[in-house]
Amino acid sequence: MTNRERRKGERHVACVPVQAKLDDAREFTGMICELSVVGAQILTQRRREPGETLDLSIYLKGDAPTREIEARVVRCERRHDGGIWSYLTVVEFAAPLGGLEPEIRAVADAQAQLLGPRHDRR
Repeated sequence: MTNRERRKGERHVACVPVQAKLDDAREFTGMICELSVVGAQILTQRRREPGETLDLSIYLKGDAPTREIEARVVRCERRHDGGIWSYLTVVEFAAPLGGLEPEIRAVADAQAQLLGPRHDRR
């Protein structure tokens, strides 16, 4: 897969909590660190296998209902920075998030104003 194919949607650096459910109904919590309308990079505590299907509940705004999204794991990499999130799990959404681009951008912009620009992408 080329970089061009991977970048079908603009990526936004934003920390967004996510609840995921595996096919067998086991749930886990993660933290999205980059989000676009076609996929996300999620920090997780356990390895996920490429091809696994996840049902995600994404919390974009505190008072808004969660966004329920089906996703497929594209890759999963072990992180070695000593944080609590041991893996970077990259997912592709089953369908683009369409009209959510302004909402995603607003969350990323608000976090950048509060915390400053983030240069380290992981």
